[in-house]
Amino acid sequence: MLRRVADQLRDGAEIIKDSQYRAQWDRLPDDIAVQLRQAHDLAQQLADILDHVAPAFTNPGAAAAGSPSPASERGQEGAVAAPTHASAPQPGRRR
Repeated sequence: MLRRVADQLRDGAEIIKDSQYRAQWDRLPDDIAVQLRQAHDLAQQLADILDHVAPAFTNPGAAAAGSPSPASERGQEGAVAAPTHASAPQPGRRR
């Protein structure tokens, strides 16, 4: 399943690249082309990551030793714990 998502991301990245070329051809503002290039690069990077982790889901024994088990990442009642982000702004505060 993850490999299919990776393939779809790559297909999407190609569509984004075509849009980037069209934005340049249509002489849209430079920031549009920059944002499209960033989106393309991110989609490619996500596809590569999914390709890298997919074998762990098809062959549980292939998971890297020392990686946290799903049980260690779960909170009460088997729910997955929410990730914490130290750089996330606090609600109601301005930077």
